[in-house]
Amino acid sequence: MYSARGVGALVGPLCCGGGRPTPPGCTACSPARWPSSASATSLIGITGTFWLVLVLLTVAHAGGGANWILSTYGLQAVVPDALRGRVFSADYTLATLIIAVSQVAFGLLSDVVAARDLLAASGGIVLLYAGGWWMVTRRLRDPAAVVAAVEES
Repeated sequence: MYSARGVGALVGPLCCGGGRPTPPGCTACSPARWPSSASATSLIGITGTFWLVLVLLTVAHAGGGANWILSTYGLQAVVPDALRGRVFSADYTLATLIIAVSQVAFGLLSDVVAARDLLAASGGIVLLYAGGWWMVTRRLRDPAAVVAAVEES
């Protein structure tokens, strides 16, 4: 199961625009990838077939890997050079913190909630996050705004 996650994390970024993502592609593709990733995660909770679980894990982590590479590219495109190191440091720090907190929370919850329910809930949480991210990055979906931001830096 862990290998399926790795395969997805490898394949997802390779599917992002042939390795040449553009800022409009970043903002257009990311919201679409989160629902597929969240749906795959939720479906793991209701399937009983091991091979289907592996496929769904691969799909879920392909979406996560694609989002990671596209968001990294998007940050590189809009953050001025003088601030890029600080912004990426904060980005990776927050990502690591969220991973750690969610692992601890789900570990504690696994004592009282069935694993299938936790998987379904995590898919729902990702969908909520995707909606929030979609709202926050509305401005970046306008290619002219992205080009203007890049030219300013």
